[in-house]
Amino acid sequence: MADEPSVAQVQQQAEPMIKRIWDNYSALRDTVTRYESVIQRRWIKKNKPKRQTVLESAWGSSPPIATVHRPDVAYMRYRLRRGITDASDPQKRSYFMWPDISLEDLCNTEPLLLMLNARGRSPPSTFAFADIRSTGFGFRCGIIEELKELKGWNMRFADQDTSTSYAKLVPWKDDHRPGLRVQLCQDFNPMEGLWILEIQDRVYQFLLGTCRLILHDLPTDTKHLQTLAAEPEPPLPTVLFKGDAAATSLMISRYEATYHLPAEFDVRRLRDLTEAKVAESEDTLLALCEDPGAFAYKALERYEHRPEHLLDAGGKRHIGIATPENRDNLMVVTIACMLRHHIVAVETWGMLLDKVNHFVAAKEEYLGRDYLDYNTVAVLLPDLELSYLSLMMHLRMALKSDLRMVKTSVHVSPPFRHLSRCEPSGNLVEIFEDVQIEYLDSKKMTDAEFSLVWVLRGVAKIDQMEMVASICVDEFERLARDPQDRKLITSFLAEQFSSISIKAEMNRHLVLFQPYSAIFTTAITTDAVLCSKVAQEYIQSSIFMDRLLSFELPETAKKIGAALVKMKYPVDKRPSKSNTETMRAAEATLATFWEEVFAQLRRDDLLRSRLGAIYTKRKPEQTPEWIEPLKKENRGSSDANIPEARGDTYTGQLEEKMEKFTLTNPKVKPKTRPSKPTAVGGGVANRDANADPPERAGRDLQPPFQVNSRAKKVFAMLFHEHGSSQLPGEIPWTEFLYAMHHIGFGVEKLGGSSWLFKPGPTIMDRLPAAQPIQIHDPHPRSKVRFWEARRHGRRLETRYGFKADTFREE
Repeated sequence: MADEPSVAQVQQQAEPMIKRIWDNYSALRDTVTRYESVIQRRWIKKNKPKRQTVLESAWGSSPPIATVHRPDVAYMRYRLRRGITDASDPQKRSYFMWPDISLEDLCNTEPLLLMLNARGRSPPSTFAFADIRSTGFGFRCGIIEELKELKGWNMRFADQDTSTSYAKLVPWKDDHRPGLRVQLCQDFNPMEGLWILEIQDRVYQFLLGTCRLILHDLPTDTKHLQTLAAEPEPPLPTVLFKGDAAATSLMISRYEATYHLPAEFDVRRLRDLTEAKVAESEDTLLALCEDPGAFAYKALERYEHRPEHLLDAGGKRHIGIATPENRDNLMVVTIACMLRHHIVAVETWGMLLDKVNHFVAAKEEYLGRDYLDYNTVAVLLPDLELSYLSLMMHLRMALKSDLRMVKTSVHVSPPFRHLSRCEPSGNLVEIFEDVQIEYLDSKKMTDAEFSLVWVLRGVAKIDQMEMVASICVDEFERLARDPQDRKLITSFLAEQFSSISIKAEMNRHLVLFQPYSAIFTTAITTDAVLCSKVAQEYIQSSIFMDRLLSFELPETAKKIGAALVKMKYPVDKRPSKSNTETMRAAEATLATFWEEVFAQLRRDDLLRSRLGAIYTKRKPEQTPEWIEPLKKENRGSSDANIPEARGDTYTGQLEEKMEKFTLTNPKVKPKTRPSKPTAVGGGVANRDANADPPERAGRDLQPPFQVNSRAKKVFAMLFHEHGSSQLPGEIPWTEFLYAMHHIGFGVEKLGGSSWLFKPGPTIMDRLPAAQPIQIHDPHPRSKVRFWEARRHGRRLETRYGFKADTFREE
């Protein structure tokens, strides 16, 4: 509309749609409450072609129903792939108005049944906010037209509506601050309201038509249905089974939120994700402190994702990898980047957890009382408003930082190097975001390569974090589920994207804090004082983070760290005197390295609460000195006869790189005796080896778990004891999931390679303060290597006090 519409014009457009929506909703409600179990049985029995015929007939041909998942995203990717700039095709508008309606999705069993159950048993107002949010991508891309506002009016979608009050126009005014619109009753701009009505009008016609086609031989007229008694609501299948363990999924949660009832804000969910990520970041840093194998693997993994591996425009190698000496220097820079990244991750997630706790405390204080009055809500929630906006600001800035890094990482990862070029600067680069990369013609990419690049570089450019949560994460997960496309995603990239996925999920969850999310978001754009307070809190956090990002390793530590990469750590070999001495030498060298690092952190005054106290949580596990067995058993086996784990292509590249990588080893005399105890932060080798952390107190008094032989094999490998007669080996990931679920953990697949294990009633009865833990699957492999299993076992011991004797076979 070129001019501002009048109230009469808006009402004229809205009234016929409102009438159709309520007529179709009433008919759908009567049909679903009487025939839902019949609809489920018949839909499950239909094959895909028959389902497709029903859906196409019910939707109609003007325009036809979309064929692929998220047709809006697929259409934009198609345009970019072929260089199409004209987006005026009116037929494609339906892709962006109804992005979740497609044959690819609805031909599956669950989506249609979820939609019928939700839309047939809940009033249309329940879905108003979700329906308008679904159009966000089309609006941002300019496909859905921008409409003029009707100033001074709102269209109200109340929770309890009838056809006479639904989408009613009501006047509004600013009661407290300019631009503040209190949306306690789901008030929307009238133009947005017309979009909601258009979406719901088509959806209810479609669902009612689908029901009547499925029930083609049964009477479905209103008069007959009202003579029948309503049936009990049947259950819906919504659980993913993997490895014989009932595992929910972040994607399934979003799936249900899309087709079933819209997700609601859950404080416990927000806390669980943050607390588990804090624990993971701390445990990762602890592993780098005590496990030379993990230290070398992480360093080599990051080395393989350096931008210096890209060729320049002329096809020449970067000077940073041209000579052995330059590669030595590059490894030193890589180790500094690796440590800086993991140190900052600990403080970033700790900061986010503090913000979450502050927000939760404010929510419980203010919303525990009756502060929902229309005229006083904005005055009585100042602390809640500030804590919410501060958390949102910190979360989104952290998410943007991750996106900048991963967009560079995908192009420098081994599967994508041949598609990119990097102009050499002559210097080694420490900050990935500053790298200027030129991309080759997209026509040379495969469809999977183009999709992944588009997801991480195209969609992520949109300055709306909600889009990242709903589109970028979804598309990445779809690629990761395909066996062929999965090979393009290295473990490094999957782990980076896990962090993005969880932050995006937290952001999506905060947006669900309605109506206050809408109130606070509007307020920050109009209230200069509030905006200044939020900015000041973020600046205070940024000052410390900037100091951590500029932290420089001492020269001695650089040389020791680079030497560690070449040191052997035969943890997966048969115990012997030589292997034991080799492992102890590597552990002593690693302890010396961290003594230098923490000494420098202490001098720079960077040992804050989490970073300084993290090392008191668990004493480092050191390999004991070799004791010659009293009786040797000669079984005709040797180290050479022990089968080695065969890795995937990418793992093989890392191992090959480790063999080829040449370092000038400095003369470092590793310490063989523990140093005298010093203050916290003086290095892992300096802590009292006999002191258990406070959080483990009382755990050893818990009775053991009674497990079956299948789960016992998994825990025996997780808590494998050095010198045991059982040889180290790999664990299938499905077996690990089964064992964790078997002892009482809820299992949830998050984004990337991350899985959330939430203690269930069995665990909570033993450990009331137990918190969830996040563990990464062995992407892209299907089995957990022994050194990874060893690390998982140590994390479980730290968090829950589990040991080898905690589990006894039934």
